[in-house]
Amino acid sequence: MMFRVHWVLAGLLILPIAELAVFFAIASEIGVLAALILMLATSLAGAAVIGGAGRGARARFRASAGADTPEAGIPGAFTVIAGILLLVPGFLTDIAGILLLIPALQRRILAKLLRSFGDVRRNAAPVVELDPDEWQRVAEEDGSKDPKRAAAAHSCRPAPAVLATPPESGSSASRGKEEQ
Repeated sequence: MMFRVHWVLAGLLILPIAELAVFFAIASEIGVLAALILMLATSLAGAAVIGGAGRGARARFRASAGADTPEAGIPGAFTVIAGILLLVPGFLTDIAGILLLIPALQRRILAKLLRSFGDVRRNAAPVVELDPDEWQRVAEEDGSKDPKRAAAAHSCRPAPAVLATPPESGSSASRGKEEQ
């Protein structure tokens, strides 16, 4: 994690120098006034992109309100980031902003981000989805050893404690039937 922070900080320090070098190179080719007008035009385009993202955000939010996927609002976020990059003066940030407006590139970046976050989640215990006939309720312990008192604290009828583990082959219900 610290390695990435160093690269981000180094990039933020180098970016203004690189932007100036690119500006001088473009200004020497097309002229200073034309380069300034081009930079102003991309900044205005960035403001328009951010404004369009704000107007479209309400419709996207309503459309994705029922969706449970985290990717529902991502295109709007990429559009806002692209608008901010276009708004910042400089040709390199303009190129990055224009590239972020491409949906295929948005999907690639999102997939890479999810994969990098997936590495963090791999250390956590996996979630095992079981059908209703493949599991039983386990009574919670409230610190007392009296099973009648523990059962009275719950509205569900008491059930024998079982450990729900993922089946190696077939369902755990079928394994239970084979063992009997």
